[in-house]
Amino acid sequence: MPTLHLNCEPGQFFWARLKGYPPWPSVICDETMLPESLLATRPVSTARPDGTIRPDYEEGGKNAKERTFPIMFLSTNEFQWMVNTSLTPLDPEECKTTTSKMSKALQNAYEVASENHELQYFKDILMQWQEENEAIAKANAEAEAEAEAAAKSAAAQEATKEKTKKKPARKSKAADEDEDDAAEAKAPKSSKKRKNEAGSEADTPKPKKTPKVTKINAPKTPVGEESTKKPKSKKKVVSAPKAEEEEEPQSEMTEAERLQVRQKTILYLRHRLQKGFLTRDKAPEESEMAEMNKHLSTLEGHQDLEVNIIKETKIHKVLKGIVKLASIPRDDEFSFKKRSSALLEIWNQRIDAAVDGASKPIDTVDGEKGAETNGAVDHAEQKSNGETNGAEKESEEQTKDGAEESAEPNDDDEKPAAEADGDVVMEE
Repeated sequence: MPTLHLNCEPGQFFWARLKGYPPWPSVICDETMLPESLLATRPVSTARPDGTIRPDYEEGGKNAKERTFPIMFLSTNEFQWMVNTSLTPLDPEECKTTTSKMSKALQNAYEVASENHELQYFKDILMQWQEENEAIAKANAEAEAEAEAAAKSAAAQEATKEKTKKKPARKSKAADEDEDDAAEAKAPKSSKKRKNEAGSEADTPKPKKTPKVTKINAPKTPVGEESTKKPKSKKKVVSAPKAEEEEEPQSEMTEAERLQVRQKTILYLRHRLQKGFLTRDKAPEESEMAEMNKHLSTLEGHQDLEVNIIKETKIHKVLKGIVKLASIPRDDEFSFKKRSSALLEIWNQRIDAAVDGASKPIDTVDGEKGAETNGAVDHAEQKSNGETNGAEKESEEQTKDGAEESAEPNDDDEKPAAEADGDVVMEE
């Protein structure tokens, strides 16, 4: 039967056991420390705002083992309604020793717990952390406003370009008639000699036309009419100039510019998700979940996100906050927690790989493979070396007569690297 801890008081330290994470140092909180989003999801198994408890959750009640207390995880400053059976008393002396396999956040939590601070110390930390979050939110809002302004200016420039590309307006008919009159006025007058030549041509008799002979297989249209008819000139279709031909080829973005654009995109998504899920003064609203689903889907398209962008934008902290929410509207439809946890696991692996790559030598491939497989490659190498030695010995016996002895295979192969560090559970 699990041990009950029903007399937890604010300021006491406990080991909090959460599924998927190692035991984490935590402190019991009071009402003034809890954010609005956590208070909005207050379960019936915890104390009411006036301090009273339902009888079935009191000591000796049938649901006493399900009694919950509000806790704050040290170093990460995250809150949770924790069942009392998942809490174990913590002695600050136990946290003075850490191991290299611990994540950075867990090591910081051990350090804070070993200092054995009063509850007011954590209240001050929360106040400072809240101010930092407000500053970050303000910076995100400014970045969003700048992005919108840049988009508007780009749209305005494109509109002006399209206007300049349009054909000039045609002149009115009156202007065309004026131009024709002016051309007629400029034409030189014909001389008397020209008139006489025209009159002499009119006086001369014209030759008679030859009689037309109809042919049986002749076409329906007479030959004379075909010769007199002029072919219709096709109207010339003036097509608008193609935009691709006129526009100059845009210069490709550099790597730094591409990373900057990507970082701004992640900052925007982080701001929207944090506003929709983790606002302190209100709980997540059901009407906003469809929009949150779109933002999360966009974020899932960045699974190959760079480690420095993850750390600078702190997008992984927002996903951790979503995973730890007690309840999310329409979560059964959109699976916010499951998708956030999967994306967080991928990014944690990338962060671990970056940390391991920075701390371990990278001159041999065998070392990396050994670190990933926890010694499985070592056994395979020994087995392959043994088989190679046997094969070479047989070849030596067959070629003993007059052949030089072949060199023994080198057994000084590098051993696989040490076992890889554990997964990063939480990060600062």
